[in-house]
Amino acid sequence: RREAARLALGLGEAGRARTNLAAAREALSQHFRDDDPLTRELDAELAALAEIDIRPELPDGTAEALRLLQAAARPAEAATTAAGAGP
Repeated sequence: RREAARLALGLGEAGRARTNLAAAREALSQHFRDDDPLTRELDAELAALAEIDIRPELPDGTAEALRLLQAAARPAEAATTAAGAGP
C-alpha cells in the first residue's frame, strides 16, 4: 500500500494516494503494536502525508511574468540597437 500511495502521489492522484495511505495505516494498526514507538512514528508520518495538498491552486502570475519578460528584453533590445547604429 505504501508503494501504491507513493506512485499515486507522484502521479498527482490525491484521492488514490489518501486511500492507499489510509489502508497502510489500517494495516499498520492491525499487524503491529500500537504502543511501539516506531509504529507510532510511522503512523504519524503516514497521517502527515495524507494531509499534504499535492495539487494546490497556483496563483495566476501570467501578467506579472509577461511584465518581467518585457522588462528583461528592453536592455537586450537597447544593446542590439546601439551596436547596429555604428559611427
